[in-house]
Amino acid sequence: MAGNVVPFPYLNSHTTPIGQFYRLGDDGSRALADLFASGDFRPDRVVVDASRIDKQLELITALRKRSVEIVLDPKTAELAALGRFEGRVQQAPWAALTSGGVLGPDYFGHSPKADVIGAIARFAASRPIDAVLAPTHWLGDPNFPKWLEVDFGSCIRLREALDREGGKHIAIDYLLIAPHTFLQSTEGRNQIVQRLRDAPFDSLWVRASGLKNNAAPLTTRWHIEALCGLHEIERPIIADYLGGMTGAAMLAFGAASAIAHGIAKLEGFDASDWRFNTPRRVEGESLHKSQTRISLVDMNRSLTVKELQWLANARGARKHIACGDRECCPNGFEDMLRYPRRHFVRQSRKLVDALMRVPDLKRAEHFLDHQLTEIERRARFVTKLKPDSNAFPEAADNIKKLGKRLFNHAENIEKVHSALENFR
Repeated sequence: MAGNVVPFPYLNSHTTPIGQFYRLGDDGSRALADLFASGDFRPDRVVVDASRIDKQLELITALRKRSVEIVLDPKTAELAALGRFEGRVQQAPWAALTSGGVLGPDYFGHSPKADVIGAIARFAASRPIDAVLAPTHWLGDPNFPKWLEVDFGSCIRLREALDREGGKHIAIDYLLIAPHTFLQSTEGRNQIVQRLRDAPFDSLWVRASGLKNNAAPLTTRWHIEALCGLHEIERPIIADYLGGMTGAAMLAFGAASAIAHGIAKLEGFDASDWRFNTPRRVEGESLHKSQTRISLVDMNRSLTVKELQWLANARGARKHIACGDRECCPNGFEDMLRYPRRHFVRQSRKLVDALMRVPDLKRAEHFLDHQLTEIERRARFVTKLKPDSNAFPEAADNIKKLGKRLFNHAENIEKVHSALENFR
């Protein structure tokens, strides 16, 4: 007699929640407020910079009313690097405690020059904040190799200061900023685990220099292993400044519990320009305003408006490079160019939400067989586009260079796919 097939006790049924933090950074609060009001920006968690929070307070208050988790970044790492100590970051209240200098080790030791940690605690306790990133620093600082030890003590003192200032309800998350090579070494991870295991924080944020949203195959695999090695600390891990394909891989393989990135920016981190002995602006050097970039989440690439217009000129290109989600971009290609923030927040959220619906033991398979396969397919298709350079005679050389970059991008995705299949 035939009977029903009973699946073996739900081995693949457990689904662990995964998270996504949007870093508001210096993005226009008006534009994000408009997206929030229209229902296009519906985050569960955001990170606000101490240098910008008061200018974004209306948006933050509205987010808090919708039970969005608000995390404060005190920007102490940037304030300790001469090459980053400029512009908006100096608007963090504790930057003024240095009288124009950087917040070096003397401000965080046992006998600090100023009460920086107390200032952070008072600031957090007086605003709608759920968690604050511990005042940590770049572990690759050539001028001071003992930041890990100092930052451990700062984390303890911040907990004491928050409790003292009426912020007992405010959690502390520890931000670890280090070279990805340091995190990948067993010795480096052991130092971190031994030092941080007993620190008073809830989640571990990891910002790895040299890791991008389109990282190389071996780097991607090693970083998955590195984050898994940090699980010994027994805290949730948030991959900071990481999005796109690489960020999704960290979630799919269970290396991270969440990712954090900006609105079509801050999806990778490189500390090579964190000059510790010279300011960012030097004589004869100018900082050019960056061009608006449009994120093509489904091919893990961002392009400038001009580059997209060049590609769209190719026969049959628009239906493949334009957003096909009519709830996101009703008018397709034109709406992508007109509303790049809206396009990014919707598509980046869809990428994470799709993974979250898959049981834990099937996430790597789903990522590789569906999400990464689709990214690879689209990236390969774009390399076959032949824009009419006669339509843009002044840009013929740039169009050719773009074609080479897109080909290399597709090649890297294919290699990452192969490496992660082998890893699985």
